[in-house]
Amino acid sequence: MVWSFLINLFRRKQKMNEITEYSFPEADSLAQEIRLLPLEQNFGYVTSQFHRHNYFELFYFTRPGGVHHIDFREYPIGAPAVHMVLPGSLHLVQRSQNSQGYVLLFTRSFLYSLVDFTPSRHRNLWQRQPVFPLSKAESDFVGMCIGQIKDELEKEREDQYKVIASLLHTVLILLYRQAPEQSRVPQSLAERFSEKLELYFASARSASDYAEELGCSLNHLNKALSQSRFPSAQASIIERRMLEAKRLLIHTDWGVKEITYHLGYEDPDYFGKVFKKQTGQTVSEFVKSNRPG
Repeated sequence: MVWSFLINLFRRKQKMNEITEYSFPEADSLAQEIRLLPLEQNFGYVTSQFHRHNYFELFYFTRPGGVHHIDFREYPIGAPAVHMVLPGSLHLVQRSQNSQGYVLLFTRSFLYSLVDFTPSRHRNLWQRQPVFPLSKAESDFVGMCIGQIKDELEKEREDQYKVIASLLHTVLILLYRQAPEQSRVPQSLAERFSEKLELYFASARSASDYAEELGCSLNHLNKALSQSRFPSAQASIIERRMLEAKRLLIHTDWGVKEITYHLGYEDPDYFGKVFKKQTGQTVSEFVKSNRPG
């Protein structure tokens, strides 16, 4: 079952000049939209190059060693710990031979199906803090949940989805408890903005357009974002676009003009000015200091 899944799972959605992206195969039920693999498993695709997925990955490291690169940040692989990788994030796991653990893969549909779960609130945390060190007690608990999920996936049982969903939900709540206290307050408007931004950041939508779509004034939206410790709407749009620009500059052969138009800008010179203001480097300086070789 695992091998047939691996054969179908990682189909590249890649042209020569695009970032490699891997997709979860179509499934007949929600119970088939989650998989668990030991890190020692041959994943069936190139794990030695930067890539991204259209699904979530939850890495549970039980033995340390190596480095995990996520969107231009380097995280030492400590243990026990959980690392979260969101759909679209550019990442590369460089494990040492002694490093051990599991990776749990699940789709957006599976995550959004969890009862009494607010996906955007957790996504916002995972974007800011993708690494969660665990105490021994927390690791024992996560390990137990992972073991139970493995057992459920290996056997056809009644209410399989409900059991797996409950176990995953419990693990995610445990991680959410590590969020700063001020980040746990209700953030419905900020969360809705965050979800829309993730979908439409590459469009020409302005901050005012987002506010109108959310049924509020721009001042009200910015106030809600500030209360939730987020940048203003305009700053959030620029920050998200520049992250995608960095990904495309380093991991594709796209030129500045292509990236400019792809991200909803009309003038490459203006894009260059925004990029330098946001990153402190010109486009050429950034490429020179970050592109391998």
